[in-house]
Amino acid sequence: MHAFGLRSVQIWVPDTRRPGFAEECALSTACYASDSEEPQTSAWLFTIADIDDGSEAEAIQSQSR
Repeated sequence: MHAFGLRSVQIWVPDTRRPGFAEECALSTACYASDSEEPQTSAWLFTIADIDDGSEAEAIQSQSR
């Protein structure tokens, strides 16, 4: 992948195995669902999302073989 100008990075993500994580998600989801601006927020997120069907990654991987 270096040949394509990419480098490896490390990121920190929430630990989904920790106690209370599921409850925290449920609370966040309930707050979001009850928000009167939720439909507009969801529409905006969908608009700005970089939705990739995987074809670009597959093309890069096939070139590196």
